[in-house]
Amino acid sequence: MHSHISEFQLRPSKFKLSKIRLNSETYMCIWLYFIFITSFVLTNTVKGTTVAFIMAYIGIVIPLMVRSSKAYFFYRILFWLLVIYILLCVFSQIAVFVYQSDFPPSKGLILISYESSFFLRSSLFTQSLYIIPSFSLLSYIMIYFRPKYQKHLEYALWIFVGFGFYDTFFYILFKKNGDFLSNRIFGDGILNPGQFQLFNLLGIELKRFVSLTGEPSMYVFAIFPFFVYFLYQKKIKLSIFLGISLLLTFSGTFILAMFLLALLHFIIVERNLKQAIIILILCGSFIAIIPGDFLNLFLKDLLFDKINQESLSGIERTQNFVDQIAFYQRLPLINKFFGVGFGTVRSTDLFSTLLVNTGIVGFLSFSALFSFPLFRLPKSDNGLRIALIITYLILQISVSEYSYPALWLLLGLAYNKVDFKLKSEL
Repeated sequence: MHSHISEFQLRPSKFKLSKIRLNSETYMCIWLYFIFITSFVLTNTVKGTTVAFIMAYIGIVIPLMVRSSKAYFFYRILFWLLVIYILLCVFSQIAVFVYQSDFPPSKGLILISYESSFFLRSSLFTQSLYIIPSFSLLSYIMIYFRPKYQKHLEYALWIFVGFGFYDTFFYILFKKNGDFLSNRIFGDGILNPGQFQLFNLLGIELKRFVSLTGEPSMYVFAIFPFFVYFLYQKKIKLSIFLGISLLLTFSGTFILAMFLLALLHFIIVERNLKQAIIILILCGSFIAIIPGDFLNLFLKDLLFDKINQESLSGIERTQNFVDQIAFYQRLPLINKFFGVGFGTVRSTDLFSTLLVNTGIVGFLSFSALFSFPLFRLPKSDNGLRIALIITYLILQISVSEYSYPALWLLLGLAYNKVDFKLKSEL
């Protein structure tokens, strides 16, 4: 009799534990519906308070609700990511403290904050507030995502992109902005100017497709990797839906991404270098025959993307890159390794931004984070592999948004699919 009572008493505890574990994964599924939304914030008093950003911070404590191997490994991964980040920051600040007097003039640098000293700048701490939730999202998706939850990612994209189509058709019908959700205000005190960009196509005035990202090139940066991911999974309807929306951005970043997709497909999937060379020749021919108005728009958008929501000319973009590389080359040797401090500068490309802020060690660390799954993903995930490469290249060339949630979601999915020792223990 006593043994039966003990067995009965244990069962409710087991049931509650499994229920709490389900809640941790349910939280992730809800989170997926807000990952791509960056033009809506909970408050403009504190910059960047998107729903996904806030949920990333709350997500850090959610696994505490359950004692399981998943929770343990979530904190283990998050801990080591933060340790590596903190060590990079500590080494850079020690180097700055010792060698700051030997730094070249900072003229031409795009500084995030404007203290006279490079040591312990306020931007180091404010920018760290964005990297922590990024690590949280990566760790959460890596541990808790399962194939059965992919339907929520697909639903999230249908809804997110569907809102963009509603906004597009609303403008065609009423010649007004139909976006009633975007409320993000930037430093100049106005709504994101990229949220309302127009394009004339064969005499028809269209609003460039942005949905709730705020700006066409950032929409491409966020959505194109998932277009590739689902295209290779043969999710045809969703791929066509995403592809049409990407085309309607009229973004040069989309042209660059499509070129990279074709090139990488023949190199990675077809393993045919000759066809890859043909793609290069065809792209060159396409540029030669494309109408001038289209070419000017695409090149302008590709070369002159926005940073901090302010338009920059091609000369300014090029000069920013040259100035930051020149500054890096004149730094003391130890600072070339560890940089001048995370969050110090922010250019229009991640390459020069990482070199100056984190040095060659930080640049290689970030590159290693992308590279590891590239070599460990199975062949069946070539779509995800190609999406990662395209994202990395676009980041280095024309986007410096290291904390964009879609980026860390993509990385999380890649690590989730990688078969390594830690996952075998789950």
